[in-house]
Amino acid sequence: MMQEKPMDRCGAKTRSGEPCKRRKSIGRTRCKMHGGGSPIGSAHPSYRTGRYSRYLPFGLAEKFEQALEDPDWLSLEKEIRLIDATLAEVLGTFGKGQIREYEVERMTSLIDQRRKLVESEQKRLKDHNQMISIEQMLGLTKLVLSSIEEVSAKYVTSGHRSSFLAAINEAVHRLLSRSNPREIQSVKQIN
Repeated sequence: MMQEKPMDRCGAKTRSGEPCKRRKSIGRTRCKMHGGGSPIGSAHPSYRTGRYSRYLPFGLAEKFEQALEDPDWLSLEKEIRLIDATLAEVLGTFGKGQIREYEVERMTSLIDQRRKLVESEQKRLKDHNQMISIEQMLGLTKLVLSSIEEVSAKYVTSGHRSSFLAAINEAVHRLLSRSNPREIQSVKQIN
């Protein structure tokens, strides 16, 4: 006869103050009397999106991890191509002389969806191209500071040069302190 492990027991505190001696429900930490039979995850009535849930539906966790690793997760290119393929399919039925009113409505809806997606994708790409990374910003800052140092070597007397560069360095640090403390540390490392 197999001996049960204490872990197989519910362990919830009963009214008498002792731990419950019933077996846990399968895949749960408590027995049915202490919540082990309650619906969890998407089966629970208050489940909405699952964004903060410990219980993701089967396969969703893996797909979620894949989505996190996708560098083009904001891209709408696949959706636009899907609509193009669907439009080509609907247009193919027009060539056969089988035009139905609901197909015309569907095609109009698809064209409108495509237009909106293309506008959104163009805006996303434009916004993406207008942003620069922290590394690019720090590289640009380093170039500007080295240019200032080069010009100061030509036009500022040697006695005032170190105080001139220190004043510029301090001004740059003040500017960066308004935005992000992490950037300041990186600029300090550049100098």
